[in-house]
Amino acid sequence: MKDYNNLFEETFSKRYVLATMAGGVSAALAGCTDFGSDGGISMGDEQTDGDETTYSETVTVAEGESISEAIESVEEGGQLELSGSTYLQSFTIDKPLTITGNSATFDGSDVDTDGPAVEIDAPEVSVENITFRDFDTVFGRPEDGSDAADITLSNVTIQDSSVGLTGEYELVDLIDVVAQDIDSAAFQFELGSEGVSYLSDVICERCDRGLVIEGGETIDANNLEIVESAEVGLLIEAGTAEYQTITIEHSEITDCGEDGISVDGNTDPDNTCTIRNCSLLDNDGGAADVTSEDITIEDCDAADNGPVTSDIGLTTSGDGEVTVRGTSIERTERDTSGFGSSSQGRGLVIEDAATVTIDDVELISNGGNAIRIDADSARGQTVDISDSFLSENDNGSAIYFPATGGTDELTITDTDIENTSGAAVNTSADIVELSRVTAEDIGSANAAFDISSPPDGEVTITDCTIERTERNTGFSSDDDGYGILIEDGDDITIRDVDVFDTGGSPFALLTEDARGRSVTIEDCFLSDNESGSGIIVQDTSGEDTVDIDSVQIEGMSNRGLNIESDMVDINNALIEDNGSADAGIEVTSSSDGDVAITDSTVLRTTRSSGFGSNDGGRGIWITDGEVVTIDDTVARNNDGENIEIETDSVRGQTVTLDNVTAEESSNRHGILIRGSNGDDTITVRNSAATDNDGYGYRLGSESVTVADSTASGNTDGGLELLDIERSEATITNSDL
Repeated sequence: MKDYNNLFEETFSKRYVLATMAGGVSAALAGCTDFGSDGGISMGDEQTDGDETTYSETVTVAEGESISEAIESVEEGGQLELSGSTYLQSFTIDKPLTITGNSATFDGSDVDTDGPAVEIDAPEVSVENITFRDFDTVFGRPEDGSDAADITLSNVTIQDSSVGLTGEYELVDLIDVVAQDIDSAAFQFELGSEGVSYLSDVICERCDRGLVIEGGETIDANNLEIVESAEVGLLIEAGTAEYQTITIEHSEITDCGEDGISVDGNTDPDNTCTIRNCSLLDNDGGAADVTSEDITIEDCDAADNGPVTSDIGLTTSGDGEVTVRGTSIERTERDTSGFGSSSQGRGLVIEDAATVTIDDVELISNGGNAIRIDADSARGQTVDISDSFLSENDNGSAIYFPATGGTDELTITDTDIENTSGAAVNTSADIVELSRVTAEDIGSANAAFDISSPPDGEVTITDCTIERTERNTGFSSDDDGYGILIEDGDDITIRDVDVFDTGGSPFALLTEDARGRSVTIEDCFLSDNESGSGIIVQDTSGEDTVDIDSVQIEGMSNRGLNIESDMVDINNALIEDNGSADAGIEVTSSSDGDVAITDSTVLRTTRSSGFGSNDGGRGIWITDGEVVTIDDTVARNNDGENIEIETDSVRGQTVTLDNVTAEESSNRHGILIRGSNGDDTITVRNSAATDNDGYGYRLGSESVTVADSTASGNTDGGLELLDIERSEATITNSDL
């Protein structure tokens, strides 16, 4: 079998030697003489007179003389040099040779031929420095041609023809080639399963199609310029090739009637397609539609393409790898003309890849999702998005990554998302990690970060900022405008996240199938939402744990914290200026739950003044919990009770208040503990319940201990015991 890799290297070397030899051909032909007056062909010291042929390494053909006769005269691997300016003929090359035109022109307007201008029926054929015009087919294969043929075109121009190059070859090299005003494809050829094609500095202008390649093991394209193709600019199909390595670099494909680049390759292992440093603009189809096993898009610009479903669409087999880096996709158009149109104008769509890496990309003003990652046969995808900017997508979420039915992982870091019509991130992945992500001006959407995690999922959100999420206020709308919406998930961590001006709750952790969940929220600042509570954590009907540390929540339209969980630990929380609400902090625990609030402050919770409203404006409201502890906490200037603890399913509750301040409730008591109708214990130490519009302490329990505490300035009195007489309580060193 022929070694086509060596053949490619030899042809490549020969090509560049010829291209860089200033006057090299002339020097090589220095020993040749001109055609004689009898029409003979000059071959240095030997020539043909029609009766006898002498083969030579170099043959020169003048205008009007037979190219076919010259080919017969030149030895295999030799050179045919055209000295004239215009040739009106066609011919077949049936041996390895090089034809150098010296700017000659072949004019087919008066040539009567049923076949191509140049038939290639041999390996290692090179044609250079010639212009062809007005042919049906310029280069092609004879119908009964040999099994193998190679062609290299260098500094060749093809004009006003139907097809520039067609046929099946083992090697096709196009170097410094121009095709203009071609009725069909400028170059449409097939390569054998092990074929090679090298394309460099190829220009296709105003052709029906630019380059169409079928098959081939290696296709390497550099510096293509394809402009105004009526259909596709560059089309590469797998054909008979099992393994393909496709590289397209430093090219410009613009104003095509269909896709700029279309690669319908194989998705078997070892198939790769790389598109690098390409400009893909103003194509009526997308910028690129690629099917291969491993795909890389790097440092490309795609803009003003469509209307299409996606500007860049990449598909692998389910085991493949996709990398998109340093690429800009702008103004992909969606079709808005017809009802139910499927042309969504998405920026980047990746299907069926096992591993996706997106780094340093910009997606701006696209008609649909900026990034959409789907799966068909993939089961478990790993997606990593970093250092990117997504802005002004018109329809749907900026990043959309649904579940595959396997274990999916999504990581987004150092990415800015703004002015999107849907969610910034919408995913159902099993493992989600968002770090240093900003989302601004999001809506109308369920949430800026809309995450549907499986019951055993893991979600981590750190060092992120969300501003201005919009809720849809239309009738019966489900678009709540949350900052972060997480449904289910087994392990959730939100740390160092700031959320401002949301249409709904900044954090909403809801449940459907989860049973038992661990939630950690730390170092967060939430401000000014339009509707809902600051943090909502919904009970999963399992053994849940919620840890909240160092959060500041202000300006909520409802509660600051609304927590349902068995185990709740709130530390160093500042909750202020929230309402109209039941409470600044509302915790619902279970009959065997444990609730602890320490080092926290709740200020100025307002109650609803609407008719029949039950919104009490409490500072802290705890329902159930077998053990409730409040330490080093201040509840002040709340409309309702500063602190209220009541029971539903608990029978026997232990409540401990230590170093608590509950003062200046405008409508109710300082501290109200209702009791559980079981064996309850209340202990109050080092606390103050003062200046409330009710009692300072109103306590219901069989066992009450108050030590080192005060209750002055309350409207109804310092202490009321609901279940026992004052004499049955233990009160020491206290002013009640």
